[in-house]
Amino acid sequence: MSNTVPLSTRHERIVLILLTCVHFTHIMDYMIIMPLGARLMETLHISPGQFGELVAAYSLAAALTGLAGGFFLDRFERRRALIFLYAGFMLATLACAFAPNFHFLLVARFVAGGFGGVAGS
Repeated sequence: MSNTVPLSTRHERIVLILLTCVHFTHIMDYMIIMPLGARLMETLHISPGQFGELVAAYSLAAALTGLAGGFFLDRFERRRALIFLYAGFMLATLACAFAPNFHFLLVARFVAGGFGGVAGS
């Protein structure tokens, strides 16, 4: 017998809207770097190869943590896990906005992808 309480239609709608927002921001964060390519290369004095690393870092981290998260994420309450992961995702994305150089931005993108990959799954 399960201890879950059935959700009302209103609560279901709120949960669906929140999950939609989480997925939307995860996808937007992944895609936002592409249109900023020319400006990032000029501002941070990076090569096209380094810009490719910035794009790949998010995807690689999301893939690795998404896969690894499947093995241990069920041990935690979903609501708390999502709040923790989304808070980490927001902080890492904020760190990307204030990155002073390529290496800081690369690490921040990797961390954002790590949190976003697990939160998205």
